[in-house]
Amino acid sequence: RLRGVRVMGRSVGPVPEPELLGALSDRGLVLDLLARPDTLRSSAEALASASGLVTVVEHAGWLRSDSVEERQLWDDGLSALADVGPNVVCKISAVAGASDPEWTVASIRPWILGCIETFGADRCMLGTNWPVDRLFGTYVDVVEAYRDVVAELTASEQDAVLAGTAQTVYGVIL
Repeated sequence: RLRGVRVMGRSVGPVPEPELLGALSDRGLVLDLLARPDTLRSSAEALASASGLVTVVEHAGWLRSDSVEERQLWDDGLSALADVGPNVVCKISAVAGASDPEWTVASIRPWILGCIETFGADRCMLGTNWPVDRLFGTYVDVVEAYRDVVAELTASEQDAVLAGTAQTVYGVIL
């Protein structure tokens, strides 16, 4: 049932060494990329040689604030990652509370739609960061907020973001 790995730790950067990237790719496993806006671009550069590896940008690029500087780093880095190729997708999670503990649907809308605009609906999936999201609202609050934002997408785009992309990437039936 192993689908992939998330490399974490203080001594490890967001992208592991090329040997591990190759081993993941050879085994058909997914790399869950934990990278903040200031490391998204360098992560894209490191992944360029592993374009066949399925990589999931976790937590929508793991925002820290809603500042203009953070948004610019995020926009630039996400675009670089999207340009690596179709095997790089974005998991839109941890948006509620990540940059604003007092979040609203309106405050998270630009981040969610920014991911979808950059990657396309077929390369995005919604997720929660449960139980951490519990600090910022109920599970129902978070999921309903995500659903409110994606309600403006077409039916096929909603299907992709709400289930299809996850089914494709992780090979599971939801």
